[in-house]
Amino acid sequence: MNITIIKLSPWWVTGISDSEGNFSINYSKTANKVTFNYKVTQKDHSLVILTDLQTYFGIGNINIDNKTYDTYKFSVNKTDDLINTIIPHFDKYPLKGSKQLDFLDWKKAILDYTENKNIKTVLAIKAGMNRNRSFEDRWNHLDNMTINLEPQWIQVFVDGEGSFQCGIGIHKNRDKDLLKITHTL
Repeated sequence: MNITIIKLSPWWVTGISDSEGNFSINYSKTANKVTFNYKVTQKDHSLVILTDLQTYFGIGNINIDNKTYDTYKFSVNKTDDLINTIIPHFDKYPLKGSKQLDFLDWKKAILDYTENKNIKTVLAIKAGMNRNRSFEDRWNHLDNMTINLEPQWIQVFVDGEGSFQCGIGIHKNRDKDLLKITHTL
């Protein structure tokens, strides 16, 4: 049996996180406890991506995602691992899309909570993250930055978020019907 060990590029890791990753803050009212999580989710046919991420970081767990039976997640939720491994990676190889805003808020919340243990501050930060962030905030973030894309980031981001399509239809040109084929990414 041949085993191939793939060494991931740091920009590839950032690209998969931009397309398939999540930075979350969870709050349990009953326990009055805050937890933090970084995760990347994949269908079972792409499970190797998650094992490669776990090898790259040297931390975290891979589990079945509770939402569906054929989806797995690589997750890191130990505060020390998040502070000492995950945050330094994304500081050095920053996310390229608007998810960077969520990372920055998530990072601020973890560091503040670690120092001050103030749940109200963390919940205020959480209230403006992810789905709660306005389109305008996301647009302004992207509009005000110069984005230099690394080839490895592009490869995995397109793999996660892109699709290749081919359309065939009739197109009128000078009163003639012509067959037109359109390719899109």
